[in-house]
Amino acid sequence: MQVIETFGRYVERLSNTNPDRARTLLKTGWQAQNLKFRCMPDKELLLADQYLAHLMMDTMLKPLKDAANSVLVSVFTPCELMQEVGLSPYNVEAFSCYLSASKAERAFLQTAEDCGISETLCSYHKTFIGAAQKGLLPAPRCIVYTSLACDANLLTFKELAALYQVPCFAIDVPACRSNAKRSYNDRHNLPPSGGEGAIPACRSNAKRSYNDRHNLPPSGGEGAIPACRSNAKRSYNDRHNLPPSGGEGAIPAYQSDADVMYVADQLRDLACFLEEQTGKKIDEESLRGRIARSRRTLENYDRFQKERVDKYIPEDLVSPMYCGMTNNILLGTKEEEEYTRRLLAGLEKAGPARGKRIYWMHTIPFWSQAVKDVFLLKESAQIVGCELAQVANLEHHSDDPYEEMAMRLLYNSLNGSITRRIEAGIRHAKETKADGVIWFNHWGCKHTLGGSQLAKKKFEAAGIPTLILDGDGCDRSHGGEGQTSTRLGAFLEMLNGQAEVKK
Repeated sequence: MQVIETFGRYVERLSNTNPDRARTLLKTGWQAQNLKFRCMPDKELLLADQYLAHLMMDTMLKPLKDAANSVLVSVFTPCELMQEVGLSPYNVEAFSCYLSASKAERAFLQTAEDCGISETLCSYHKTFIGAAQKGLLPAPRCIVYTSLACDANLLTFKELAALYQVPCFAIDVPACRSNAKRSYNDRHNLPPSGGEGAIPACRSNAKRSYNDRHNLPPSGGEGAIPACRSNAKRSYNDRHNLPPSGGEGAIPAYQSDADVMYVADQLRDLACFLEEQTGKKIDEESLRGRIARSRRTLENYDRFQKERVDKYIPEDLVSPMYCGMTNNILLGTKEEEEYTRRLLAGLEKAGPARGKRIYWMHTIPFWSQAVKDVFLLKESAQIVGCELAQVANLEHHSDDPYEEMAMRLLYNSLNGSITRRIEAGIRHAKETKADGVIWFNHWGCKHTLGGSQLAKKKFEAAGIPTLILDGDGCDRSHGGEGQTSTRLGAFLEMLNGQAEVKK
């Protein structure tokens, strides 16, 4: 650990006087670590996770080696289009994680705050901004980001585009919203009331029978749909013969066809933008194959999560976070699909499940000694999943590659109401037979902080004990290690006590 602290201090100091030398030192240190991952991997991990460690480090090194052929992206940006024109993903959150792991984050956080960035902004974004302002992190070819999930994106990427003086493309993703808040015409893909093709009101729609509103014979006549109860009082799932919200197969929130086309059209514009930036053409058939590979990758990972329920899989604190990155920014690559194949192969050699199984919501403070003491390669307790690796909803599919990417954004579990995110978390926790859930209140994430009490209520109503844990996934100065240790210990003791009672 002393070596890492010394390395981090040198990176910080050189950034003040000679950013190019600091970058060379950072790259050299990360290359040495990557060599260790390849030649001396952690033998306690699955072979798949050993492979993942150097795959992720390769991804981090590419922008440092060849920034001109990289694109700065937010974590949920579809990167298949970038891969088609030979651009490597250069991700804000991932780089900040690695700077934190190198114990070099504090100086960059302070730099960003000294330049006017709010203390309450997400520390992942602040760390990257500060490192960019210092000149440590090189300028990319261009920037592509989405409005999805993190409101810090709107500030961060505009700030970086101005700093780096590079072209920037933003993808606007409409929030997945409750069906109850959508108009009748919107829900049924009709033009706005009064527009061409709209259904004239004639009298208040609420006062017309269901059969009347849908041009069916009166109730009881041939072809009629029995009234049963007012359609306005029936849920979306009930009206469309779906299971109740939260049940197996349920769709808790909805997007219109117009939303899909709106995002898909932006992605087509993005393809033109990338072709213009690189001078390369995107081959539609190649893109179609890449999107199909993305879907197979996500299906493999979901299968792994479901089949690990009776297996003991040794876990560190970074592999679940790596998955959260690679299952987003590396989707479409052969390497990421190979990782998921290796995961499935690793199940065959895994021993029987033991210890407490914890599903983790949001980022993991991998640097925290208190968290390491409980979860780092421990048989007594393991993190069996992280929500950031399972944000895609595979129920929605299109043969059109642009619509498929659009659906992945629109139906992302972090898009829209906090309830959607919670219900996805409950489903995934149950699939892994988690004994408990930790909802990590990462400092600066308003979506997570604001939804924590509702999350605890809903998880526990579903029979899953839940701990709300405050902290910061990137900035050690928000540590609170003593409190973290006490609360984790008490939570695990409570779970063990419940198991004894059931016996």
